[in-house]
Amino acid sequence: MATTQLGTPLNWAQLLQQAAPYTALVSVQDPVSGLIDVTYCGLKTSLSEVLKGQPASGVHSVAIFADTLVLDLPTVATSGLLLVVRSLEVGALNGQALRVTPAANGEFAAQILVGAVQGGTFSLGVTGQEAVVTPPFGSDTLTASTYLAATNEPISVLPPASGANLAGLLGYSWNVNSLYASFSAAAWLMDDVGNATANATAKAILSWVVNSTANLATNQQLPSNYGQLYNQAAALLVTLNVAAGATFVPVLSSTYYSQHMNDILTVIQDYEGQLQTLNTQQDIAQAIATVSATLQGVANDEVAPLQVQLDSINLNSQSLFNDILQLRSQFQLQTQRAHTAFLILGDEITLDSIKAQLSAEMDMAMGVISLGFDAVKMYSGDASALKDAITDGVASINALVATIEAGQQAGTDDLSSEATALLNSQSALMETILNGRQLWQQALDQKSGGVLPSSLSSITIDPVTDWDNYIAAAEAQISTLERSIGSDAQAAADTYLASLKILAGYGKAIGGKYVAYVAQLVQATIVIAQIKAANDVEARWQATQLNATSDAQKLVALKALIQGRLQATKRSLYLAWTYYAASYFYLNFSTPPHTLHLDMDAAALGAALVGVADWVAAAQGNAADGQHVQLPSTNARIELDFAILPVGGKSSGGDTALLDKTAAGGWSLTFNVALGTSQLDGVLPNNGQCAIWISQAAFFLDGVTANSKGNVIASVSTSGTYQNGTGTTTDSTFVTKGLSGNYAYHVPDLNVYSPWSIDTAVYMTPTPYTQWNITLAPGSGDPSTATRLRVQLLIAYLS
Repeated sequence: MATTQLGTPLNWAQLLQQAAPYTALVSVQDPVSGLIDVTYCGLKTSLSEVLKGQPASGVHSVAIFADTLVLDLPTVATSGLLLVVRSLEVGALNGQALRVTPAANGEFAAQILVGAVQGGTFSLGVTGQEAVVTPPFGSDTLTASTYLAATNEPISVLPPASGANLAGLLGYSWNVNSLYASFSAAAWLMDDVGNATANATAKAILSWVVNSTANLATNQQLPSNYGQLYNQAAALLVTLNVAAGATFVPVLSSTYYSQHMNDILTVIQDYEGQLQTLNTQQDIAQAIATVSATLQGVANDEVAPLQVQLDSINLNSQSLFNDILQLRSQFQLQTQRAHTAFLILGDEITLDSIKAQLSAEMDMAMGVISLGFDAVKMYSGDASALKDAITDGVASINALVATIEAGQQAGTDDLSSEATALLNSQSALMETILNGRQLWQQALDQKSGGVLPSSLSSITIDPVTDWDNYIAAAEAQISTLERSIGSDAQAAADTYLASLKILAGYGKAIGGKYVAYVAQLVQATIVIAQIKAANDVEARWQATQLNATSDAQKLVALKALIQGRLQATKRSLYLAWTYYAASYFYLNFSTPPHTLHLDMDAAALGAALVGVADWVAAAQGNAADGQHVQLPSTNARIELDFAILPVGGKSSGGDTALLDKTAAGGWSLTFNVALGTSQLDGVLPNNGQCAIWISQAAFFLDGVTANSKGNVIASVSTSGTYQNGTGTTTDSTFVTKGLSGNYAYHVPDLNVYSPWSIDTAVYMTPTPYTQWNITLAPGSGDPSTATRLRVQLLIAYLS
């Protein structure tokens, strides 16, 4: 779907097309009494459309299940009105009540469940009566109301205990169709990433779907069709709240792409055949019987590919979690070092106002973020303890934000603004992690519909960009600090900045990893729900048939059931394609040769997937012909140079590697290569502005004291959060599996006898633009005497 202008109005024609498989308008006339009952389910309609073609004298009942309903008629002739609607548009009534004209006996009943009212106040009355009622509405806490009227008795509301049953209204099979229609539209809107209107509408719709389905849960158990919908909507809502600041590049499952991708295509083709039968056969009862006989068999064919996909997601989740644990330890270590450097800087600052401001916006900010990272340890223990820890962390962050805002006085400077944005982003990130973890835990426990700990629709974060903006503002503030406190303090400021840059690099890496981790948790939630729904599709269909009152209702329900399976299956295939596309883009900085969309049929999907399995095999080195995916451009050798800054040392500016003592008595050397580093200016084309992939790396410490054998032995790791690009307009951030390996060289002749190995899977090849850590265990060499770190790289580049 093409990205549109910010705030572009919704294309309802396109959305209605997405929702069409779940849309129905059914009019049933009783053969004896002649009474007509009209029911609509779908995405959006108007009262006039629902009643078009009906007798002027009215109908027995009108039931509308929709995301959006436009009330464009001032009156409706019916004895029964049922509305289950997320958004009710009443502007066409011009401030008047909707008047109902009952049948000759004067009796009338209405059941109303509305999420929001647009264009005025919604009130309901009976023709000829002065009294009106104003039904309550709300999307967070759903409220269903029942109203009665009779001849000479004004319209009145029934007490909740004897009125509308919320679960009863939401449990209609018609409502299932409506919610799936809403979900399909919201999923389509999510692709319109540049449109604020689309984004806000998608959030509102998904929140309605989540709340509607959750209200059907009994002891956190939902019928599997509702459970799948709940998990999909909640998971997409979590994903929607995280801006695409980084692209996740997973470890691809060769088994899925080589064996199961075609199996999924076959399942999609079978579902399309079933829908074709239901849409074209004249004998409805026979069509239902024909399709019902093959329903479970086709669904069973989904399970094996889904299980392989789930296994792959779980492996990626565990890898991300392990990386987070390592990075979190480094972040805490660097927080202490930055705090020490800030205290030294503080001694040079004589103005208390400047000292207090920088303390809140830099030193204290990093402290509470460190506590936040510590709070969200994803151990497998009690989720309630995790919730309590995050609640405390959020409270600490909110208190510091208040402190910063109180100290702004005359106005907001760049650092204050970016510090506040970063802290708010961190707070929202913690809540998002908690939501994702709770959804995942519910799925593991075979539960769904539990109340999430925070409002999904209120969270929007982009931690990678927020860290970039913060460190840019901090660097600008510190680089000009001497104008406020004197040039003598600039060395202390530069030393603190060197620590803060490393700290921010870890913060960005952790933020990106957490976002990817949550995305994997919610994807696992979706797949678990899909497997459950596929396994019991026959049981759900039998239950639906028992509750249906006509073949027409059965037909609508069966179509919706199959369409739900079809869309879920397409989504699992789409997920696999997005993983491949992310890997392809990571390597080529271009999109794959074919694009896959959810509205494609089986034939088009098959065409879009041509060559995908072969590319994945080549990327992993498993191609039958032995061919690898080729990196762009030719090889080049470059060298990067960093001054080593020990604890207590003073920075002279420039690129710096921080040296710290580890708890085990060894050494840790941490450095970051910024995208656009001036060290490559005049070395590579385009002033060094090139995308780079590393194939070999060597690390040398000038002035190091070798161990007793004359060697330096180290472990070298990357954060797995990489930046790459050929200029500011093409710069991208990627999150993938961090690399870690042993490395050793002989100091006298610089002979590397144990090279740092890089994963043979080409798409996992690291870039230099990341956070690096070199660790030396006791007895592996003493870098405290070293003055410079030289990093020699064999690279492929794209300019």
